Formats: sequence, structure tokens, C-alpha cells
Amino acid sequence: GRLSGGKPLTVVNTHFHADHTLGNSAFEAVYISFLDAPLLRAFQYEERWNEFVGKAVDRSFFDDTDRIPFRPYEIREIANHQIFDLGGCEIEAILMPGHSPGGMCFLDRRDRVLFSGDALMDPFPTSFRAALRPETPGREYATVAAFRRELANLVTRADEFDCLCDGHGVPNSDTRRVSDMLECAESVVQAPDSGFDLRETARGAVKSKRYGIAAIDYRDDRVS
Repeated sequence: GRLSGGKPLTVVNTHFHADHTLGNSAFEAVYISFLDAPLLRAFQYEERWNEFVGKAVDRSFFDDTDRIPFRPYEIREIANHQIFDLGGCEIEAILMPGHSPGGMCFLDRRDRVLFSGDALMDPFPTSFRAALRPETPGREYATVAAFRRELANLVTRADEFDCLCDGHGVPNSDTRRVSDMLECAESVVQAPDSGFDLRETARGAVKSKRYGIAAIDYRDDRVS
């Protein structure tokens, strides 16, 4: 509407977590990775959605009266490297699993910006802190090892973007974070039990590693 100048909207989610999907009910349809779509569909029931939101929402800066009421909407799946043509501006969806099974970054090819969601944030660590059930769909993609594999591909394309725009931090982050994060992920996968700090979080103590300007918080069961 108002912000788009009346143009049609294409709504995409970087991943299924509630702090990125709470506004979905304001739209008829949203796009999300084919790996996160089953997880988002699991909350397409008002009772489950309210339970999900109740656990995930930080009420220090807004409360339930600010929340858009739940309404079912169409969930459209995005394939890796799918292109969205916004009328001369092409946006490429790039799979970046780990923080969630189907996390995605979005590359604005024209303006050379990588919208990196929660995969690459400044100044926050990439988080692998949440416990996942073995039966969670796509569980094998929600690991530091899966993250490292796709980061290795992204590093080869670093000349295609000039800045990162992430889901929580500063809007113009240094692209060095991509190569530093790959080194950090490599260290976690190769030596998860050494060279880490213990960091206290809302989910308890977690291991944390840093390399350059990148950092990863992780649980042992989210490494591989």
C-alpha cells in the first residue's frame, strides 16, 4: 500500500521464526524457503500460532494489542536461486540454512545489497542456541555444518554485493563478515570442544566462537 506507492507487493520471509513472520496474516500470500515452509504451515492454526507467539515475542517493546490478528494465508515455497523480477530489479533467493533449516538471503542484483536475515548480523552472533526435536522437519539443515557448506558458496560470490542488510543489526554491514563467518563456522565444525567461550543467554549458557568480525553461538547438538 502506502510504502509501495500502490504497486503489488511480493512478501518474503527470510525464515520461519515468529519475530520475522508475525505480520504474515496482514497479507494474502507470503513466500518462504521450501525447507521452512512445513514449519510455518505447522502454525497455520490459531491455537498453535498463539502458543508459538507466546513463547517467542519479547514484550519489552510491544504487547499483544499490537499484534496483527491471526488469519490463514497462502504459503508459497521458494527454491534455491529463484529469481523475483520486480520490474527491472532482480532479487535472487539464496539458501542459507543453519539458524533455521531453510534460512534464506536475498541478493538485490541491481543495487548490490545482500539482505542476510539472521544468517549474518552486525553486531550479533549467528545463533544455533535453540534445542530442536529430532523429528523437526529439515533438522539436518539446522546445523553449523550446513551453514558452512552454503557460506563456502556465498564467499565465491562476494564481488556481487557491496553491503549486508540483516534482520536485527545495522543496515549497512561490512561484507567481510561473510568470509570471517566461514572461518568461524569451520572452527566450530572442526573443533567444537576447544577454543570457545561460554556465554550466558536467555536460553542458558552456550558455547561461542569468534573470528574477525563474525561470531557463532552454538549447542553441541546443532553442530552437525
